[in-house]
This record gives sequence, C-alpha cells and structure tokens, in this order.
Amino acid sequence: MTLCVGAICRESLSEPRIVLGFDERIENEWIGAEIEHKFRWLSDDNLWCSAFAGPMARVNDLVATYQRALAGKSLSEASVYDELRGPAEAQKAAIVEAFVRMRLGISYEEFLNTKWPEETVNRILQDIENQRLEAQLLIAGFIGSEPYLFTVNEGGNERLERHNQFAAIGSGAVLASSMLFHRRHHEWRRFDHALYAVYEAQRFGQSAPGVGSTNVHLVVLRPDQRGKKMPMFVRKAGLSKLDQLFSTYAPKDIPSANDLGFDSTHFMEARTDVGDEVLN
Repeated sequence: MTLCVGAICRESLSEPRIVLGFDERIENEWIGAEIEHKFRWLSDDNLWCSAFAGPMARVNDLVATYQRALAGKSLSEASVYDELRGPAEAQKAAIVEAFVRMRLGISYEEFLNTKWPEETVNRILQDIENQRLEAQLLIAGFIGSEPYLFTVNEGGNERLERHNQFAAIGSGAVLASSMLFHRRHHEWRRFDHALYAVYEAQRFGQSAPGVGSTNVHLVVLRPDQRGKKMPMFVRKAGLSKLDQLFSTYAPKDIPSANDLGFDSTHFMEARTDVGDEVLN
C-alpha cells in the first residue's frame, strides 16, 4: 500500500526542519505500478502539505476535503487540532452518507428517523461501523517556527495524532519506524543525519508488500522569515549521495561463509537443575 515517512529535525537550534520521504507505488485489487508523486499541498498559502497512502480514489477525496476546509484559513496553536481533525471527520461522515444512500436509497438522517425491524437496524449499523476512510495522510506544517507532524490513519483507529519526533504511514510503516527507533531519531537531531535516517527508513520499508522499490522522493520543509515554509526537493545528486551513505552505514548482511567464532565454551547441555549461577 506504499510508505511515507516524516521526521522533525534542526539545521540549527533556531532552524527547525521537517523531512518527508515517500515512494511512487499505487495499487488496485489486481495490479500496481510506481507512477504517483505522493505530495500534495493542503492549504492555498503553502503552509500545510501531506504525503499519503491508500487507494487513490479515497486519497483524492480526503485531500480535497482538507483543501476545501483549509482554504483561506490561518491555523494557530489553539485551533490546529480542531482544524485538522474536522476534515477527516467530515470525510468519514460523507462515506457513511454515501453508503446508506447506495444501500437503501435514502439519507442517513432518513434512515435514523425511519422505523425498521431491529435485525435490519443492527445489520445496517454494523455495516456503517465497518466503513473506513481507507486513506492515510501524513500532514506536515509550521505555525510560526514550530514544526507540526500529524497522521490521519485508516482502519479501526481512525484519528488525528500529533508526533513530536517522527511518523510513518502505509504498509511499510512498521519497518520504517523500527529503523528510526533504532537510530534513536529525535526532534533535535541535526538535519543531515535526519535526512539520511528518513532515506534509510524508506529503503528498509521496501521489504514490506506494496512499497515501491524503484524511486525514493525526499522533501525538506522549512519556515522562512515570513512564517511560510519553502520546500526543497532532494535532487538526483542528493539521492546518489544518500545511496552511498546507505552502502556505508546501513546494517549489513552476514556472508554465509563467515565464521562468527562461537565454540563449545558458549553453550551447555540442557539440565533440569540449572540455576542462574550455572548459566552465567
């Protein structure tokens, strides 16, 4: 289903950055290809953007809902959660409304106000509960110089969550997050190390099903002196440099011919009366 990674870092103590990484793979039930640039602006002032995962029809609907909701708005520390939570909730409501209309030919409100057999009500409500966004968003932006990184997840745990260090979405999220935890990434990590860490996480996430393995895209977000962030896209030369670093610093395979030096002193026969002092 793809992989998108975001990490907060610093170019200096007063210069926060957000690094976003994503692949190009999209799929349907039968086939997939690496053909989609998974970066969208959510606000018309270029203050908030997203990377995304999931079926493109659902992604496009959710992104469009955010773009309409954020048009002309200036988010503040006090309003950011409500403003970013609202579009996801509105999209979920629209999905439920469309489901009921397609299933029953009436609106959701009409369904609630109509007398139905209990069995029918229970069945429809269960089906409504099973309706999902299916799309996932990784939302990034700045309020002043403060970086914000959010995820909107699909599945049974649909909610807006803020992440202070890093986040990942898509089928490769567990692998990518594991590598960022391994690297002990945090929001004060220097920019060049963070850039490599996101690239490395994207590469490791390629082992997951549905993650593209041909191209990795990296975007660097930064606030300028007017409070607007101007993105930098990492060019091919930068990706080549990162690939060289990956060859040097990524965990390595152990050649099958290598002798790792274990001998009989490192083991003991199994016994029923073994205590910790024996094992030590």
